[in-house]
This record gives sequence, C-alpha cells and structure tokens, in this order.
Amino acid sequence: MDGITDNQAMNALQEKLQRLQQFQQADPSNSQLLHDIGRTHMQLHQFQEALSAFDAALAIRPEAIYAFDKATAWLAMEQYPQAKALLENLLEQGIDNAGIRFNLAYASTYLGDSTASAEHLQHLSEEDLSQIPMPVLSLPVPNILMANWMKQPKPCKAIWQYGLMMPLPKACWPW
Repeated sequence: MDGITDNQAMNALQEKLQRLQQFQQADPSNSQLLHDIGRTHMQLHQFQEALSAFDAALAIRPEAIYAFDKATAWLAMEQYPQAKALLENLLEQGIDNAGIRFNLAYASTYLGDSTASAEHLQHLSEEDLSQIPMPVLSLPVPNILMANWMKQPKPCKAIWQYGLMMPLPKACWPW
C-alpha cells in the first residue's frame, strides 16, 4: 500500500480549508475556527493568509496561542522584528514556554543578536523541547543558533529525539 502523495496531502488540506471557511461564514465570531483556518494556511505555506486569520482571531479573543502562531507566521515570512516583538510581548504578559524561547532565539539570531539568542536558549532543556510545537521544530536553524544550543546540556539527544531540521554538528554524528 502506497503512502499519501504530496498532491493528495495538499488537496486534503485545501478541502479542509474550504470546509473551515464555510463553517466560518456561518459562525464569523468563532475565534477558534479562525485560528484553525490560520493554522491550515500555515500548513499550505500561505503565510499572509494565515496572518489575516490570526489577526481576526486575536481581534475576537486575545489568546496567547493565536499570538504565538502569528509570530510563527512572521518567522516563516522572515519578518524577524515583527515576530520578536510579538513574542517579547507574550513574555511581558508572563507567558513563558519553550516554544516562545526557541522562536525568540531563532529571531534574535537572524537579527544578529547572538547574546539574546543564547539567553533564550539557556531556558531550554530536553524536557522543554518536548513542549515545542512541531511547526517550530520544522524551521531551519541557523548555524550560530546551533552553536549556542550545542553549549546546552545533552543537545545531541534532543536533536535526534525531536528531529530538528538542521545540519548536525560533528559532536552529534553517530559515526
């Protein structure tokens, strides 16, 4: 039995998006539905549309997960200042988790602030990595971020366990 092809997966996501949009027309003030629409756009790499859906969800109900996913869309669009500002705002509100810290390290690295990147990485542990949403883990990791992360305890195990998409440093090579 063959697996699902990329075209089949994309078609299924497009169909899912159409269904969600139909539901949204019937219930336009449903923030969770708008968030689901945004996440589906993210899976389809339709980042501008995802931002619009997350903005609409946030306008109805300012949930941290909506803001986090909006920041992830900004990262995917390489809009690092916007992503960093939104994530820092979550920290200022007292919302702190591994996904926020990882994305802040990611954005800080691309903005050339390796000190901030290292500071955020210091908050990550293997246990924390298990809490990072998978969309975050699929982002490519810049070399300087990897270098900072390698200074952390047991980073190789976390790389292999969570399948981070990055070039593996020699210290993590199994051979």
